[in-house]
Amino acid sequence: MIRRHPFATLACLLTFGLTGCNARNPETFNLRSGASTTRYVKFEAGKRVEIRVKSEKDSDVDLFVYDRNGMLVAKDEEINKNCMVSFKPEATQTYSIRVVNRVLLDSCYQYKNVDNRCTLSWQVKGS
Repeated sequence: MIRRHPFATLACLLTFGLTGCNARNPETFNLRSGASTTRYVKFEAGKRVEIRVKSEKDSDVDLFVYDRNGMLVAKDEEINKNCMVSFKPEATQTYSIRVVNRVLLDSCYQYKNVDNRCTLSWQVKGS
């Protein structure tokens, strides 16, 4: 199944602005329960990238990376406060990095539905 990021088109970016452009590495931010934030980072083709999110509190934080066409290229959706993805870009372009603080409906995980403070970082590993 092909999944496209809902804000993938240029028209949408122009409409809503480029929130998250020129992301700092690392960057620490607050993330409310049920909220998400997106950053835009340019990566070069053929150079492996590792993206990590470390969280202070025990909520379910997920990480998604989309290419310029809105195609999902990497994700970490495990029920965990920290996440990491690794991928090798096929093209040099700006990728969308989306961090989500999920709300869990299962009663055994509802204690994880809390606001969090997260640090996003990435590292380029070379060829």
